[in-house]
Amino acid sequence: MTNDRPLRRLLWLDCATCALMALAFALVGGKIDRMTGIPGVVRIAATGILIAAAALMALTAALRPLWVSGAWLVILGNIGWVAGSLWLLVAGDLVATGVVFVLIQTVAVIVLAWLEATALRGLRTA
Repeated sequence: MTNDRPLRRLLWLDCATCALMALAFALVGGKIDRMTGIPGVVRIAATGILIAAAALMALTAALRPLWVSGAWLVILGNIGWVAGSLWLLVAGDLVATGVVFVLIQTVAVIVLAWLEATALRGLRTA
């Protein structure tokens, strides 16, 4: 029997961070737009993506047995988020705080995706 607890914990952590970011975007979005230079339409779209991603993460973490394809979808989604963030850094008109904000969350998502992929690969070799 494989120990999927580390991956489940990472998925719940990822879910919580997505939900909290979506909540922040929804509650104080206009202020975030002004402080970062992120266009409102991008923030609104990101909020929807974050809500959907959090739901996928929660479902994947909760299912028994672990939904391996769902875990791969989460990892691929995180890679997509990183690509979108890098696009925003290159093509966007961010102010300095926006650049820092996007860079910090991009690094956090890279780390989570790497940890999730490592935990998932550990399940396959066990």
